[in-house]
Amino acid sequence: MHNIFLHHERVVTPFTFSIFIGWIIYGVIIMISSFIPSWSPDPSLTLDPWFLEFIIGFFISFGSALSLIADWKWKNITTSWLLDKTGMLLSIGGWGGYAIGVALVDPTRAGAITLGLMAFFGLCIRLITTYSYERFQKNNIHLTKVRDKLWELIYKHSCRSSH
Repeated sequence: MHNIFLHHERVVTPFTFSIFIGWIIYGVIIMISSFIPSWSPDPSLTLDPWFLEFIIGFFISFGSALSLIADWKWKNITTSWLLDKTGMLLSIGGWGGYAIGVALVDPTRAGAITLGLMAFFGLCIRLITTYSYERFQKNNIHLTKVRDKLWELIYKHSCRSSH
């Protein structure tokens, strides 16, 4: 599908941009801390297996990066939607894993658990909104094509009738 929508309809706001940049950095720190536990952003994560900590960090940072990349001017808006939805799914997995990983190891870390759950649910809402918007736009395009075909048929019929 060609990019027929205005670019500003999918521009990341400065707030969202700063959140994604922060999540990219935070995810990279989590990945690094899976190899250097003394450098962990959350001490309770170091008690999880190193590979789980690495995967959580990777999902958070890579998913956030994909969602930022999705905002570039792609030739097809469907490319943008695909990248954004993929990024959100990865980030949802990362933040869900983060909240669960912290809660299982140290349930008294309410701040870290809340951070993970807020990001998880916020991304779930954003994903649902993106799916809804995408479906709405695709339906509009389909209806526009149907309308154009009908007008074309009416025009052809009226031209034949007038002769």
